[in-house]
Amino acid sequence: MASFKDLCRLCAKKDEFSKDLLEENSKNLLNLIRDFMQITVNDVEDLPTKICLNCEEKMVSFQLFVLECYKVQDDFRKQMDKVGLQIEPDFAIKLENSNAYYGTLPLIKSEVKDELTAEDIVCAIATNEATLADYEAVDYNDDDDDHVDDDDDDDLDDVAIASLKDIKKNRIKRKVLSEEDSVKFSELLKQPNLKVKDFVKLTCHICEAESDTWNNLRLHYFKTHRSKAVAYCICGYAIRSKSVLYKHVSQHKQESRKIRRAADMLEDRQDQKYCKINVRNFVNFTCTTCQKACSSWYSLKSHSERAHNISPIVHCVCGIALKSKSVLYKHIQDHKNPNVLACDKCPRVAKTLAALNKHKMRHVPKSERKFACESCDKIFNTKDALKSHERSHIPIEDRKIYHCDICNMKFTTRSSAASHKRVVHDKIKSYVCDLCGYACGTNGELRQHRAIHSDDKPFVCKKCFKPFKTYSNLKTHMDTHEETSYPCYVCNRVLNSRRTLRKHLLVHEDKCRHVCSYCNKAFKRRQTLKVHMYVHTGDKPLSCKWCDERFSYASTLRSHRLRCHPDKMAQQANESYMYRHVNIMQQQDYIKADVAAVNAKNEVEAL
Repeated sequence: MASFKDLCRLCAKKDEFSKDLLEENSKNLLNLIRDFMQITVNDVEDLPTKICLNCEEKMVSFQLFVLECYKVQDDFRKQMDKVGLQIEPDFAIKLENSNAYYGTLPLIKSEVKDELTAEDIVCAIATNEATLADYEAVDYNDDDDDHVDDDDDDDLDDVAIASLKDIKKNRIKRKVLSEEDSVKFSELLKQPNLKVKDFVKLTCHICEAESDTWNNLRLHYFKTHRSKAVAYCICGYAIRSKSVLYKHVSQHKQESRKIRRAADMLEDRQDQKYCKINVRNFVNFTCTTCQKACSSWYSLKSHSERAHNISPIVHCVCGIALKSKSVLYKHIQDHKNPNVLACDKCPRVAKTLAALNKHKMRHVPKSERKFACESCDKIFNTKDALKSHERSHIPIEDRKIYHCDICNMKFTTRSSAASHKRVVHDKIKSYVCDLCGYACGTNGELRQHRAIHSDDKPFVCKKCFKPFKTYSNLKTHMDTHEETSYPCYVCNRVLNSRRTLRKHLLVHEDKCRHVCSYCNKAFKRRQTLKVHMYVHTGDKPLSCKWCDERFSYASTLRSHRLRCHPDKMAQQANESYMYRHVNIMQQQDYIKADVAAVNAKNEVEAL
C-alpha cells in the first residue's frame, strides 16, 4: 500500500521528485488538474495524491498553451474591431465535453496492445501480485532516466499512459566522474553562497559553445544541432529542462548547507578543546626584569606595571615573544592545531610554507647555506643575494617597469622613480655637503661627492688590490676580473661591465632627454649636463689640496697639478704604489695563515 501511495496520480509512475498535490504550495497545480482534466484529488478516496515532475511540466506547458490561445483570440478581436467587424457568438471558442472522466481511457493502438496499462499496474499492486519495482525494471523507468521534455507530448496523444517511455534512441546518460572531478565537487559543496552557475555550466557538449542563460542554450541546440538542450551538472547529472535544473541545484545547496553545518559543529568542538589547553606547558609567567614567578597573565601584568612600569612580555618554548593575552592564547592554539606548519627541529610554528622554510635555514650553518644560480655557476650564502643576482640576467630594459608620471622615464626600482621625481621635477635637494655646501638629491650622490674631498680609498679589490674611493667603482671594476658579458638588446654588442653597457645604451637613444634650463642645450647623459651647468652658474666644486685654486672640471684640476705641482704628484704616485704593495703583502699573509689552519685541521682529523 505504501508503494501504491507513491505512484503518480496521472501516469502511475513512481518518481523520487514527486510532489504531493494536497500540500499548501501545490494548490495551483491541483486547480489545473481539476479545470483541464476534471480529476478530483482528495484524501478521502485513498487514491494516490502525488504527481511526478514529468506530469507537472506537461500541465504547466498546457496551461501556457491555453493562455497563448486566449491571447491570440484577443488579438483577433482587436484586429476585427479595427476594420469595423463583429465576431458572431457562434464563432466562440469551442470547449471540450465537461462530462469526460479519467476512467474513460482512449483506444489502445495495435502496436502497443501488449504493453501494460496504468489500470493493470494499480490492480496488480492492490492484489499484491507484483511489486512496483518489477514493473519499473521491465517497463519504462530506471534510476538513470531523465525527465521527458514538454515537446514530446505531440506524438503521444493516442498512446496508453503506461507506454510513456523515452522514445529517444541515443539517450545521453549521466557522466562518469573522475577522481579529480569528485574532489572538485566535494570541495565546491564546502563553499558558501553557491549559485546555479557554480554547479551547471551552460555549455554545448557537441561544439563547446557557451551560453549565459538556459533559453539561449536551448536556442543554440535547436538552430545549430537540431536537437534538444542538454546541460551537465558538476556531479555528472544530465539536465534537459529549466525546472529540473533549479530542482537539482536546490538539492546540492541543501547538501552544501548540511556539510558546512557539520564543519561548524566540528570547529566549535575544537574551540572548546582549545579552551582546555594547559598554557603552562608552553609559557612560564616569569618577569623578565626581576625573574619573579607569577601564577597567571593577569598577575604578571599587575606586577610589571606596578613594580617596573612596563608592559608584560612572556616567551614561548619556540622562542617567540608574546606581548598580549589574545596573542598568547592564539599562539598556543597554533601549537595544538595538527594542521599548522611546524618545524621538525624545534617547537617553532609558522603560518605559511615560505615562512617555515625561511625559519629552517636558521638550523643550517652559514658555511653550508648554498644558493646556486640556475643561469650561471655562481653560489650565494643568502637567498636575497641570489634573488638580487638573478636580476642581472634580465635585460636592463625589461627590468625598467616603473615609470615617471611626468616625463615617462623608466626605472628598475620604485625608489629610483620616486627619487627622480623628487630631485628632477620637484627640485628638492635635501642632502648638503658639510665641506663645500654642495646640494644633491640622494644620499648615494652625496657619498660619491664626498670622495672628492678625501684621498682615502677604503674599497680594495681582493684580486688585484687596486683601491677605490666608492663601492660602486669597486663593483664596476670587479667585472674586469670575471668572464661576464652584457649584450646590448639593440645592436647585440657585448660589453664587459654594467657601467659600459649603460653608457653604450645612450648611443641608441633618439633624443637628448637632459636639457639645460639656461640655453636649452640638450645632452644624452645627466652627468654631461651637470658639468655643463658650471658654465652658467660659475660653480667650481673641485679644489687643489696643495694651493687655494678651485676648478670646475676634473681634467682642468689634473692639468693644474701636473703643471704647478709635479714633484708632489710624483711623491703621491710613490705613496700609492707603496700602499698598494703593503696591501698585497697583507693579503698574502692572510692567505698563508688560512692555508696553515686548513693543513693543521686536516692533520688533526687524520690522527
